[in-house]
Amino acid sequence: MSTNKGKIMEDMKIELDRPRDRKSEGYKYYKEKLTLILTKANPV
Repeated sequence: MSTNKGKIMEDMKIELDRPRDRKSEGYKYYKEKLTLILTKANPV
């Protein structure tokens, strides 16, 4: 969500098995990508 409440920044399908392995490369990829999107939406 952006700082403008209700605005979707990106629709992303997470294609990782459950339970998530937080040490896997796929998990790290999604974590970095989502962090970047959220940082752009709400810069400090």
